[in-house]
Amino acid sequence: MDDYKKLLFIINPVSGRKKGLPYVTDIIRIFFEYGYLTTTMLTTARGDAINFTIEYGRDFDLIVCLGGDGTLNEVCTGLGKAGIHVPVGYIPAGSTNDFAECHGLSTKVLEAAVNIMEKEAHPSDLGKMHDGYFTYVAAVGSLASLSYSTSQKMKNRFGHAAYFTGALPIILKLRTTYLKVTDDQGNVYEGDYIYGSALNSTSLAGTFDIPKKYVDVSDGIFEVFLVKKPKNIKDFYNIVTGMFGQNYDKSDSIQFFRSKSLHIETGEEETDWTLDGEHYHAPTSFDIDNMHQFVSIKG
Repeated sequence: MDDYKKLLFIINPVSGRKKGLPYVTDIIRIFFEYGYLTTTMLTTARGDAINFTIEYGRDFDLIVCLGGDGTLNEVCTGLGKAGIHVPVGYIPAGSTNDFAECHGLSTKVLEAAVNIMEKEAHPSDLGKMHDGYFTYVAAVGSLASLSYSTSQKMKNRFGHAAYFTGALPIILKLRTTYLKVTDDQGNVYEGDYIYGSALNSTSLAGTFDIPKKYVDVSDGIFEVFLVKKPKNIKDFYNIVTGMFGQNYDKSDSIQFFRSKSLHIETGEEETDWTLDGEHYHAPTSFDIDNMHQFVSIKG
């Protein structure tokens, strides 16, 4: 057994309606056949994967997590907080798998396990927002909720028009968030926004696709979107079709740029953000920094 490497296997047992659980024994067998002795830990509460990674991560040759993007976020948060550089394998088993889609990872559980064993690790940036971390998105506002407020049947039948129809009542009621955003060149973007995000992904919640020509997950640069509340129905339509059609100049309510870092001010109000889909309560002034190629992803 002295020749075996050590693998920490972190499992979220309730992720994605527990679809990964039936495969756990086979996954561990695959790891063993490729020369790894596996220590398995199950999460039972939010933050467990962060604590497991911080406390035990540096003692292993490889960390693998089975769960959704939130589980992966916790593992990478633990790495960032503790300054640990151990490769991470991801077996996607969540309801949305933006990270897997962007990184070309298999969503078939056993295939993903084999790929982790056989494929080389590739570098990926890690975002740091105040004292939180994210692997692919830090977002504020409600525009991303369009995908969840529109039925799949309507999307398939009517395309972008379905989002326009389903989202209009929501948009009209949205509360804006004041943001003052300064990029790494000193340019300032300021206003009342219904959506803002720093992205390191080609996909967001299965809704908006970002052109691959803009996105390199290991280039140390974020793709940044700021969307103001539409001035009228025509402007709203231009925002929706512009985001879906990747034509970000279609509305002057859409601001798109790229930056290595951001400084955010929110006036007198603290703001609720999501980091990789997980809730994060942010202070009134903070920085978003890109930890260039901090994480090594296997799969």
